[in-house]
Amino acid sequence: MANIKESMPKKEKKNHGSKIMGALPYILLGIILSLMALHYFGIIDLSKYRPKFMDSNSESKGIPSGKCPKTSCDTGVCCHSSEYDPSIETNVAVYAVITYDKCECPSDTTYEGNRDTITPGGPYKICICNEMGENT
Repeated sequence: MANIKESMPKKEKKNHGSKIMGALPYILLGIILSLMALHYFGIIDLSKYRPKFMDSNSESKGIPSGKCPKTSCDTGVCCHSSEYDPSIETNVAVYAVITYDKCECPSDTTYEGNRDTITPGGPYKICICNEMGENT
């Protein structure tokens, strides 16, 4: 009886793990694309999951922080403010600010149809500062 069992071919177990591992990249791609679509349509907000190094650099350079700004100062730079720039050894004034493409331009600026599609995190609207004392 022992000889019969030894001579019988053993059933090989099918390895389902390799099928799962083959499908894993497609599953992950589907999840990532779904999250991107939900963020694009405003259903979920992924901006709170941004790396910390992006937040500290972006706000100081006038890139919007995720909320639609009411005034130019809400973007991190105020219209008509001036700062000394050591690279050109003179003062520079703010002429325009950027805001997310989905947002309206701040109240102290005007949108003239220009967009920034190069800066990371964009596209952004380029909002031109109104003349001093001019209301929108």
